Amino acid sequence: ESLLLILMAAFLILIIVRLLHKIVRDTVVTADTLYGAASIYLLIGITFALAYFIISRLQPDAFHVIGGRSADLIGGWPSFVYFSFITLSTVGYGDITPATQFVRSVVILQVITGVFFVAVLIGRLVDLYRPKAT
Repeated sequence: ESLLLILMAAFLILIIVRLLHKIVRDTVVTADTLYGAASIYLLIGITFALAYFIISRLQPDAFHVIGGRSADLIGGWPSFVYFSFITLSTVGYGDITPATQFVRSVVILQVITGVFFVAVLIGRLVDLYRPKAT
C-alpha cells in the first residue's frame, strides 16, 4: 500500500511540474493560464496531503491532535486534506500539529511552497496580464 501511495505522489508531482512548465512558458495570460495556476495550487495541497497520509502510516505519532489522539488521524484522509490546505494557506488553526522534526520540516517546505507560489507565480501572471482595449 505504501508503494502505491508513493507512486501516486510521484504522479501528482509530475503533473504539477508539467503544468508549471507550461504556465512559465506562456507569454500571454489566458483563461487556460489562470485555470492551470489554480490547478497547480490545488494539486500542491493534495500532494502534501498524500505525503502527510504516507508519513502517518509510517509514523503513527507524527501528528498531535488537540482534544484527541494522533491515532485518530490514521486512515483519516479528509483530516490530512484539511491539514494540508490550512498549512498551504498559512492559516494554521492549530488543532492538528506536527509532532516530529521530520513532519515539521515537511510543513515548513509546504508553507514556503505556498507562499512562493502565490508571491512569484501569481505576481508573474498579474504582470503579464494585459486587459483588452475597449
